[in-house]
Amino acid sequence: MNRLLMKHRRLESPRISIFPGLFTYSIIRICYKMRKHFNDWYRSSNVMLKNTYRILRGTAMALTVIAFSAGTPAQAADVLNVKTIGTDLARDLADGTVKACEDKGYSITAAVVDRSIQIIAVLRSQFAAIQILDIAAGKARAAIMAGTPTTNLRANRPDLAANLMHLDGIMMMDGGLPINAAGVRIGAVGVSGAPGGDIDEACAQEALNTLVDRIEFAE
Repeated sequence: MNRLLMKHRRLESPRISIFPGLFTYSIIRICYKMRKHFNDWYRSSNVMLKNTYRILRGTAMALTVIAFSAGTPAQAADVLNVKTIGTDLARDLADGTVKACEDKGYSITAAVVDRSIQIIAVLRSQFAAIQILDIAAGKARAAIMAGTPTTNLRANRPDLAANLMHLDGIMMMDGGLPINAAGVRIGAVGVSGAPGGDIDEACAQEALNTLVDRIEFAE
């Protein structure tokens, strides 16, 4: 009887020892999976935190640069891009002005100056007096300096017109028009030789009207 009991116990003992091992193994597997999920979550959280940090750092740097730029006066450029009338346009304007007056029966001289009041193009009718060249150029210089037709300047600012007359090469007489391209003064045209300054100005304005698109959209 005792032998049978001992044999029975020996047969059952392996089954009894298996269950604690399976239970322990299951607990270990669960802990391992939980740890793995936690590590994955922690790593993803770190990536999100790092990305958020990078974004915030970049934003802060950009705001700092903007604030610094806004509070710092702009430094003057060493080289400037200046718009001024070109030779081809000046020549065509002088030619158109002379033709406009000749069609009315007047021999005139047209002078075009750039924004630095230097003569860039001059054209005179066949029988125009040589003396009126200086007058036409003087009207153009007065218009570029005043930024308005000489007719308006004489009528609205006689005090300024009188002062400009003291400058060499300036003729404060009707017949000078400034040339503007996209709001920028690029030169002026002066005309002399017609019976009156109003006719001189009308000839120049007629020529400007034919070139308005070319002037406004010039590059």
